Amino acid sequence: MKLTAFRVKNYRSIVDSKWNSLSPDNVTVLIGQNESGKTTVLEALRSFFDGVINDDILRSDLSLPEVSCKLEVEEHIISNILQRFEVPQAVADFLHESREVSLIRSWKEDRTSYLELGGDAINSFYTTQKETEQLAETLIRWMLKARRLKMPLSGLTVICYLAAMSIKRLRNKLLKLKD
Repeated sequence: MKLTAFRVKNYRSIVDSKWNSLSPDNVTVLIGQNESGKTTVLEALRSFFDGVINDDILRSDLSLPEVSCKLEVEEHIISNILQRFEVPQAVADFLHESREVSLIRSWKEDRTSYLELGGDAINSFYTTQKETEQLAETLIRWMLKARRLKMPLSGLTVICYLAAMSIKRLRNKLLKLKD
């Protein structure tokens, strides 16, 4: 596993570092003036990996930290992870293709932490899934209303109905994958 990029939010003096890529030649240098946050970045990365924070890293507004890392992962490690956790097939396919995993470590008020699988492609998958579910529900409501009003089923109406039912079946399959 190789760290390729990181992002630090709400950690000591850092509000949001945005994504910072590490050099592909395996030599990355943190350069900055005194008190500019170099040590804070390293401590945030350590907290990402060990999951531990203490009170002195909290910002004055008491916002909780979040540290994200993009990791380049070998195929066998991805396969091992996917055997332990159930993820939708589209997400598994993306992880196998990209061999990059974005993990976000966030902390709760009691200082316990949790990891989330993230990244643009995975977030896009879940956003698309939600939009598909909303479209299906809208189409089904429209069809039920048309049926109650005893409207004749035109060819377009039948197509919309079949599309809505297909989307609903897809949604049910996705929900079963989550369970």
